[in-house]
Amino acid sequence: MMAPGFPHKFGTRRPVGGTYTLIEALLANLADAGGSAATDSPVAEILLNGDRATGVRLTDGREIRARVGVIASCDPVQTLNRLLPAGTLDQRTQARVDHVPLSATGASAFKVDVALRGKLTLGRHQKRRDDFDLRLPAVMIADSLEAVVRSAQQSRARQVPDDIHMFTCVATHAD
Repeated sequence: MMAPGFPHKFGTRRPVGGTYTLIEALLANLADAGGSAATDSPVAEILLNGDRATGVRLTDGREIRARVGVIASCDPVQTLNRLLPAGTLDQRTQARVDHVPLSATGASAFKVDVALRGKLTLGRHQKRRDDFDLRLPAVMIADSLEAVVRSAQQSRARQVPDDIHMFTCVATHAD
């Protein structure tokens, strides 16, 4: 319940130039260190030599070998259940992986990006709101804290919430 309060107070921070600049910087750093990365290349399987990850096989059949190890950026269920060869994990660990909770809260997000011709003003709507600026980098719009709590409880009970809340982000041109 604390998470929505921080964007109200402090906004949301993004790297200068947009969020992809962090990935570009990491790829450049990797290249400077003599490494390489394949992007837009789905992984079919993590390759093993004994109990050590030694590379990956891509869905197009190519294999990429690793000198040190493999870093997975997907969730643990995908990494340990789908990408590792069957039988890799001991029985106890496999049982734990099989029971990793997926979306334990029952809540999910829906995201829409809109590109506009100019700076967003929201003048008509802002006139009705003297408690905060709708153009802040991030704002959660909800009827009340109680409505957010009730919505979370209903989601956990696998019910469609009575109230739907909106978390808005007004990005800058650089973002």
